[in-house]
Amino acid sequence: MNKKVILLLTSNYLKPSKEDLEQLKDLYPEVEIIIRENSNYSIEDIKKAEIIVGRPKVEDLKHAKNLKWLQTPSAGCLAYTYPEIYANEEVILSNASGTYGKQISDHVLGLIISFNHNFPLYNKQKKEHLWKGIFPEKDIFESTILIVGFGDIGKHVALKTKALGMKTIVIKRTKIEKPIYVDKLGTTKDLKNYIPEADYICLTLPLTPETINIFDKECFSLMKKDSYFINIARGELVDEKALIKALKNEQIAGAGLDVTMKEPLENESLLWDLENVILTPHTSGCSLNDSKFVFNIFKENLKNYKKGLSLKNQVDFNRKY
Repeated sequence: MNKKVILLLTSNYLKPSKEDLEQLKDLYPEVEIIIRENSNYSIEDIKKAEIIVGRPKVEDLKHAKNLKWLQTPSAGCLAYTYPEIYANEEVILSNASGTYGKQISDHVLGLIISFNHNFPLYNKQKKEHLWKGIFPEKDIFESTILIVGFGDIGKHVALKTKALGMKTIVIKRTKIEKPIYVDKLGTTKDLKNYIPEADYICLTLPLTPETINIFDKECFSLMKKDSYFINIARGELVDEKALIKALKNEQIAGAGLDVTMKEPLENESLLWDLENVILTPHTSGCSLNDSKFVFNIFKENLKNYKKGLSLKNQVDFNRKY
């Protein structure tokens, strides 16, 4: 019997331990495992693989004639949702949704607390050796957050902000029954109606053709002058020029950005020098547990794949997530 070939492309988000690999080999002796760094595989590796775990270059997938299943280590996977990039029409795509909600929601809380308690200003004063107290303009427990997107990350953000006493408003693509930890729930068509209520707006939705630039110039114009914008999803969700203009003109109070239109952020971007911006380099999902979580999803999915069952986080090529 021909062995199935699994190509594991390792990265910061997928570093299987020796014990993980030994467990795989014990459970599935018919599987041959090829391990490469995500940026250091060959076309021959791609050609052999029936299963790829990682983020191969999109243009290389046309060589993957044996590929039946691609498992990404990330939640976002828009680039892989176009059937024409594959050599085979029946490829299954699954992502790692559910892996990053806890740590990203912690990051969001950190941004909210930093802005509310004026940490960026205190850091500036520290450099100036200035000892001066600054009172928050509003308490967190009297603030409102608008969470745009209600998947794994959005749900974790809502649970934690509600625990802080915040009024929590959620925007979701489709209507569902409102959870008890959400005060208001609307769909995408309600977005601009809810923006003026929010002290904090946090984007957590997936990138799809429909969500590109979903937060545009008009959205920023509807925000309160003392409100903050947070994006931990994808830079392409936002009209970045409109965001920069709103920040420069103090149309909004500030922004916490873990993602930008181009990454790494270009040296000439004005975002580097705006004092009302907290920038992190797409690291909100970083955790010592990332690799374990991703590998556990893969192992669970491998069991289902062998049985011919649907996979966890199987991506709909039409919806793009």
